[in-house]
Amino acid sequence: MLNATLPTDTRHCAVSGLPWIAAEARGPLAKLFENDGATARFRANDEIFAEEEAADAVYRVTEGVVRICKFTEDGRRQIGEFHFSGDVFGLEYGSRRSACAEAVTDCRVSIVGRAQLLARARRDGELANALWRSSCDALHRMHEQLFLLGRANAADRVLAFFRMTADRLNSRGVVEIPMSRQDIADHLGLNIETVSRTITQLRSEGAIRLEGARRVCLGAHDRLFA
Repeated sequence: MLNATLPTDTRHCAVSGLPWIAAEARGPLAKLFENDGATARFRANDEIFAEEEAADAVYRVTEGVVRICKFTEDGRRQIGEFHFSGDVFGLEYGSRRSACAEAVTDCRVSIVGRAQLLARARRDGELANALWRSSCDALHRMHEQLFLLGRANAADRVLAFFRMTADRLNSRGVVEIPMSRQDIADHLGLNIETVSRTITQLRSEGAIRLEGARRVCLGAHDRLFA
């Protein structure tokens, strides 16, 4: 749970595809979080907030990577999205959390109260527009994820995931994957054995090159949905 003291009145978005939305959305939001937010640090695999917890705070990743996930009754995990530095997360439609958030790596996040954020957005058109665009970006990524899970085979899912991650980290085709293969499997609806086997397949096809356990160099040709 949170290990920070929040300010007064504070208690507690796949291939982006639309990079201009992400860049534009982060300006006013970043300013708000930097000026008015509390800071909290989490170690890898710490819980940031729990499912069904009161959704009275909104978060922005300052350093590290965060995963949003749900657990089934039999203990299985589904990771809906990963959030990287600059991403805003935790703004819910309802009053309770629909999923939990966990740190993938050691993380630093900024936190503002939901009521505070919405009150400011009602007075500040630029902030309201940025918040809307951030929500559109998250919705776009969700649509991309649903399409990928519904149409692609394992090789296409894994390769698309690497490309999505490279795109969001602006790494130009060479990306240090911060999450584990189990995280990737739980995000792509696969098991870890399939992910490992698929990475070997993609490497043999020349679609990727591995430099160490996590550094992935993406090939120039495109085999997605072939």
